[in-house]
Amino acid sequence: MFTYYTIDGECSAEINVKGSRFISTASPSHSQEQAEAFITRISKKYYQATHNCFAYKIGFADAAIFRYHDAGEPAGTAGPPIYTTIERNNLTDIVIVVSRYFGGTKLGIGGLIRAYTDATKAVLSKAKIIERKVTKKLKLTFRYDRLGKVMQAIRHCKANIICTGYTSDVELEIEIPLHTESNFRKIIQDVTAGKVTIEESE
Repeated sequence: MFTYYTIDGECSAEINVKGSRFISTASPSHSQEQAEAFITRISKKYYQATHNCFAYKIGFADAAIFRYHDAGEPAGTAGPPIYTTIERNNLTDIVIVVSRYFGGTKLGIGGLIRAYTDATKAVLSKAKIIERKVTKKLKLTFRYDRLGKVMQAIRHCKANIICTGYTSDVELEIEIPLHTESNFRKIIQDVTAGKVTIEESE
């Protein structure tokens, strides 16, 4: 996977199911700590809600971190439906809290699953979905007489120059799509006749 999808900013939506209010709030999140802090903030905002259920997913593939919680609803009726809806929309780096105010009518297991699924769909329908590329930052150090060919290679591999330094050699920090890294390294070695230092940058 070299691109992934997430949301552009925080948003919320509300649905009503047989008198119960379901307020769903979603936010982009780039770490587990950030997701947990968001859950705490929203739970405090809706502290009078009967339940503040949530799910989040951070990262992708084998490195993905995820968690969901029913927050007092019957097991599997709240957190898992929220998480499943995130997965079905191919999203990551996202956290969603659904706050329920009980309206007096029990919804049953199937009804709860549908309600939390619909609440999650509602907030995602309001969110701006964006595509992000998985990239890597590299620092290149090479001789001045190779600058033109290095710049051609950078453009060819659709890399972005982050910063430039000119000392006894040229120093470039670039950000490159992960799937082009191997080919880029080979091209750079060729155009500089191997006289280049390539380091991973933070």
